[in-house]
Amino acid sequence: MKNLALIALAAALLCPTVARAAGPAGAPDPAPQADTDEADATVEAVGVQLRIKSGSKQVGKLAGLVGWDQPTELVMDVDGHRHVTSVTVRKQGDTGRKFKVALAYHLDGNAMLETVEVDAAAARKKVVRSADGKIAIALTLAPQQVAAGDVTPKTNSHRIALPGSNDPLAGLPSN
Repeated sequence: MKNLALIALAAALLCPTVARAAGPAGAPDPAPQADTDEADATVEAVGVQLRIKSGSKQVGKLAGLVGWDQPTELVMDVDGHRHVTSVTVRKQGDTGRKFKVALAYHLDGNAMLETVEVDAAAARKKVVRSADGKIAIALTLAPQQVAAGDVTPKTNSHRIALPGSNDPLAGLPSN
């Protein structure tokens, strides 16, 4: 009898929809309750990916989720320099595929690209250049539904800080 009770308990835990309490015969199933948990709430956001180039040198890549009409700074430290890109994305039209983007870029506190407003489309790369042509920022946008807590900028640079050597395996553990 004990084993049967343990099996029933395990089945109830593994398959809660099968083990629910039944109402009176012929009574309709109770209506499912709406989830009010904030963790399950989704919001509209836009995935922003920026690739920054200075002359012919690839500086780095910034990516993050940005809320609509919310000024956001994406920050990256590379080679002892602080790169700050300010981004604000606004929807344009009813399709949700065209945007107006305000973009600015600062290097170590100095404005390299004053705030400019450009038109962009979802999943299409848009290149924005500084007035002198030395700085180029490739911008790609992807609108999406995300969990409410996930709308935060994330920075990722593909550069790895190595010790002062030219050894390509520097920093890897030796066995």
